[in-house]
Amino acid sequence: MVPQQEASRYAERTESRDSRILSRYVANNFDRPPRCILAGASIRIREHIHTGTAVTGLACCVTGDCDPDNLPPLAPRKGRDFSGCDNKCTTCVEEKQTRSSFKSVERITEPLDIIHTDVCDLKSIPTKGGNKCFITFIDDCTRYCYVYLLKSKDEAIDKFVLYKTEVENQLNKKIKVLRSDRGGEYVSPFADICAQNGIIHECTSPYSPQQNGIAEQKNRTLKEMMNAMLISSGMSQDMWGEAILSAIYLLNKIPFKKKDVTPYELWMGRKPSYKYLKVWGCLAKVVVPPPNVQRIGPKTVDCVFIGYVHRSSAYRFIVYDSKNPEINKNTIMESRNASFFEEMFPCLKKELPSSSKPVDEIVHNEDQEQLEAEEVEPRRSKRQRIEKSFGPDFLTYMVEGEPQTYHDVVTSSEGPQWKEAIKNEIDSILQNHTWELVDLPPRLVLAIEALRSLEVHQMDVKTAFLNGDLEKEIYMEQPEGFSAPGQEGKVCKLVKSLYGLKQAPKQWHQKFDQVMLNNGFKINECDKCVYVKNTTKGYVILCFYVDDMIIVGSDDKMIKSTKDILKARFDMKDMGLADVILGVKINRTQYGLVLSQYHYVDKILEKFNAGDTSVAQTLIDTTQHLSKNRDLAYAVSMLSRYTSNLRSEHWKSMTRLLRYLRYTRNHGLHYGRDPAVIEVYSDANWISDMKDSKSTSGYVFTLGGGAIAWKSSKQTLIARSTMKSEFIALDKAGEEAEWLRQFVEDIPGWPKPMSAICIHCDCQSAIGRAQSAM
Repeated sequence: MVPQQEASRYAERTESRDSRILSRYVANNFDRPPRCILAGASIRIREHIHTGTAVTGLACCVTGDCDPDNLPPLAPRKGRDFSGCDNKCTTCVEEKQTRSSFKSVERITEPLDIIHTDVCDLKSIPTKGGNKCFITFIDDCTRYCYVYLLKSKDEAIDKFVLYKTEVENQLNKKIKVLRSDRGGEYVSPFADICAQNGIIHECTSPYSPQQNGIAEQKNRTLKEMMNAMLISSGMSQDMWGEAILSAIYLLNKIPFKKKDVTPYELWMGRKPSYKYLKVWGCLAKVVVPPPNVQRIGPKTVDCVFIGYVHRSSAYRFIVYDSKNPEINKNTIMESRNASFFEEMFPCLKKELPSSSKPVDEIVHNEDQEQLEAEEVEPRRSKRQRIEKSFGPDFLTYMVEGEPQTYHDVVTSSEGPQWKEAIKNEIDSILQNHTWELVDLPPRLVLAIEALRSLEVHQMDVKTAFLNGDLEKEIYMEQPEGFSAPGQEGKVCKLVKSLYGLKQAPKQWHQKFDQVMLNNGFKINECDKCVYVKNTTKGYVILCFYVDDMIIVGSDDKMIKSTKDILKARFDMKDMGLADVILGVKINRTQYGLVLSQYHYVDKILEKFNAGDTSVAQTLIDTTQHLSKNRDLAYAVSMLSRYTSNLRSEHWKSMTRLLRYLRYTRNHGLHYGRDPAVIEVYSDANWISDMKDSKSTSGYVFTLGGGAIAWKSSKQTLIARSTMKSEFIALDKAGEEAEWLRQFVEDIPGWPKPMSAICIHCDCQSAIGRAQSAM
C-alpha cells in the first residue's frame, strides 16, 4: 500500500502534468479556449472517456503519457475525418467517421483533353417530340457544352458517337479522357467504344456525384434556367426541351467563373454576338411563307418565340394564333423574318393546354429559311360496318362481369368509381401509357432450369410500348367523355404507341432487340424472343414475352448484370425469384420444379361452375368406349369445333370438363434433374366416327420427366389406312422435334453435336414400313 501522503503528492504531480499538457495543446489549437476546457479539465476528460461522452476532438488525443507537441489538431465539430490522425481511437472512428471531403482541383488542359458528361432524367411529361431526358458533354478547358435531347437513356451512346465525330473533325484533335458517373447508360457498349478509340473512361466513386461536379453543376444550372423560362413565359411543361436548348445556347455565350472570356470564344476562336438574342417566350409576329401568303388579310401570324435554330441564323416559333387557314395552331415554324414584342407573353394569359394535339416538327429550308408543317386530314374507311350475329343460341362464355361501353359505365351503380378509374387511366395515357399483355408460358426453359438447378428470376417492363417510336403518322378520335374543351372537332395525332395500335408491338420489339444485341446477347434463331449471352464467367438466358421476361443464369452475378443493363435502358420492375409466370405457378421442391394452374382453375370454376361441387375423374362419360376418353387438349379441340352452333350435348360435355378440372386442380408438370434427353411420343386415331372422315394426330415432348410441348389436332388429309394416319402424325411430330433440336443447340452447355431425338410410335405397321425403307 502507498502511504496516504505519498499518494496525494503523486496525484498532484499527475494533475499538474496533465494540466500543462492540456494548456499547451489548447494554446496551439485555439485563439480562445473553449468553455468546456477549464482549469483541471484533464480529470474530467478522462472521466468523459470512461463514460463515453468525451469532449469533441479530444477523445482520441488525450492520453496519460502523450507528448503535447505531437498531438494532432482538433477535428471539426461537424464531421470527422481521421485520415490524417496517427493516434486513432477505434471507438471514435466507428462513432464519428464520415465521408472524405471533396477539394476543388485546378487543371491546365487543352480542348478535348477531358470531357465531362452526365444524363439528366427529368421524370416529367415528355416533350412534344417524345423526349424524356437530356445528355450534356462539357469540355474541361473551354467549358463549352453540347446538349442532346433523348427519348430514352439507351440513346446516350448514339449521341456520344455523334458528338465525338463532330468535335474531333472541327478541332482536328482527339478526345483523350471521358469522365462520367456509374450510370447504366455508360456501361457496355459505351465503355467498349471508348476502349476501341483509345479514350480513357473515368468513372466516379460509388455514390460520389461530387467527383463529376462540372457536369452535375451544369445540369442543375440548366434545370433552374429551364424552370425560370417556363414560369416567366407561361409555357406548358412539354416545352422544357426547347427551353433547355435555348438555355445552353445562352450559357455558352456567358463568361464562366474565374475567366473573363466566354466558352464560345475559347471554342470557336471568335467573340460571340448578342445582337440577335431575344426574350424566351415572348410574342412574335412571323411573316407568312410566300407559298401561303393571302392577298387579303394579315401578312403575319402570332407566334411564341421558343429558341434558335441549330447551325442557322433563323429563330424557332410555335404558332399561337393564326388567321391563315394554311397555317395551323401549335405548329412549329422556323424563320428569320419576324418582329418581336419582348414585353408581351401571350401564354401567361391563356396557358397552352398540355393535352393539346402534338405539334409537327419542321425542317429548316436553306433557301427560304422557313417552313411550316401541314396537317393531313385522316383517311377513313368508307366501307359500311355490319354487326355480326351468330343467332340467339350463341353465348359469349368467357365474359367478365364488367360494363362493356362508356354508357354502361356511367350509368352503373359503381359509376363514380369507374369514372375515377377511367380518369386515372387517361392521365397515364397522356403521360406514359400503361398496359399488360400475356403469352404462352416458357416451359422448355424452365425444364432446363430444373435439370441444371439454376435460378430463374422475373422482371416486368413498365410502359413497354412507349419505348417504341412510331414511323408513320397516325390519327385517332378523342376518347369518349374526355374531349378537349373547345376542340371537340379535332382528332389526336399520336406521337407514341397506344392501346390497340397494330405497329406498337413491332416497334417495341425492335427497340428491345437493339438493346440486347448491343450488350453482347445473341438471338436464338428458332425463337426471336429468346436471348443468350455466354461468357467465360458464365451464361444467362432471357425469355421475352411482350413486357414480361424471365432470366435464367448460371450464377447470381450474371443475372444481376443482366438486370442492371435492362434497368439502365428501360423502366423495369424487378420481381425477384419467379413465382407466377404468365398465369403458371412455380413450386420449387428438392427434386426440381412443379408447374401448376390451380389458382386459374379456381377462378374459372368460380365464374362458370360455382353452384356445382361434383367432380369427374374422366373427361367423357365412362359408358363411352375407352378410345373416346382422351386428354384435356383433345376435349377442348373437339368442343371448339361447335362454338358457333352449340347443342345440349356440347353443354353437358363442357360441364363435365369443368368437373374434371375440379378433380385435377392440384395436378401439375413435374420437371426433375433427369433424364436430360428430349423424347417424343406420337400417336393417331383411326376414324371411328362415321360422321368424320379425318383422323386426329397427337404428340407430346418430355424433358426431365415433364411435358414441354404437346398438341392434339385434326389432320388436314384423309388417310386411307391406320399406317398412313400414323405417318401424318409422325410428320407433325418430326417438325416440332427439329425445331426443339435447333433451339437447344443454342443453349450454353448443351452437348454438341446434339444427338437425334427419339420418337416413340406404337403402330407396328408404320415401324415396319419405316425400317424397310431405310
